[in-house]
Formats: sequence, structure tokens, C-alpha cells
Amino acid sequence: MPYLIKNKHQFQFYFELDGENKNIPELLGLENFTVFPKNALFRNEKWINELPIFQISDWQTASFILTGNAKSVQTFRAVLKKRVIGKITTQGYWLEGKKGL
Repeated sequence: MPYLIKNKHQFQFYFELDGENKNIPELLGLENFTVFPKNALFRNEKWINELPIFQISDWQTASFILTGNAKSVQTFRAVLKKRVIGKITTQGYWLEGKKGL
């Protein structure tokens, strides 16, 4: 993230977290983040397409960092790839029925 700030790149973090962990990005000192609850919104393509970020043309070349459930991150990434030309970085941290991603 320091290089994004230093080079004045636009970026946005999207996290899918349990309620008990929702404050972690702030505690880590991250900027430009949005936390979504683990309630399947991260997997809803229609809902993702309606996010305010897509209404602002300046964000078409921004960097996006996604973390959460592996399937949720895949869905969110697929929507982003259709809508933006910026860099997308992903990290799936869990998958139902699997341990140790």
C-alpha cells in the first residue's frame, strides 16, 4: 500500500469479514477500505455491479484488493474485470468445507 500512496494511485480494499473482525483493517491503519459482512453480498453479482465505485469514471484504472471467502472473491473479481481496467489483487482466506487455504 505505501507505493500506491507514494505514486498517488487510487485504490480500494474490499474485505469480507466476520462481525468480530470488522475493525481489523482500521486497526492495521489501512485507508480506503470497505468491510462487508459474511452474508453472501460478496457473491451477489447484481449487488456488486450497483456499488457506488462503478458510478465514478476515475475509478476505472484504480487498484482493487479483495479478501474473503474464496468463492466470494472470485465472483467479485469477475465483476471487476468486466467493469474496470485497473489492477485486481485477491486473497481467498477460507472456503466452505475446506481447511488451510
